[in-house]
Amino acid sequence: MRTRVSTMTIHRLLIEQNLHSYRPLRHPPFMPVHCRARLQWYLALLGWNPADWRRIVLNEESPFQLCLDDYRRRVWRHPGQRADHAFTIALHTGPQPHFTER
Repeated sequence: MRTRVSTMTIHRLLIEQNLHSYRPLRHPPFMPVHCRARLQWYLALLGWNPADWRRIVLNEESPFQLCLDDYRRRVWRHPGQRADHAFTIALHTGPQPHFTER
């Protein structure tokens, strides 16, 4: 036998259990290969002076929200569980972004 339950009832019951909807914490994976890549990137730029940095073009992309739902993944968790691995997402592990020189 199936029972129909409204989304508001489910939402209310989750709140009563002190579960709240959050976006998951995003973190870099920090595996040894990633740590070495970050160190190499840092060491390559260590000796740069202001003139070197002026030749760099940094690009950033911003998301634009066209509707109320941002389609982002959300998790239900208790307050204080932010860093729990069950509620985190590893960031992209591909090559590091590179700079474009002018």
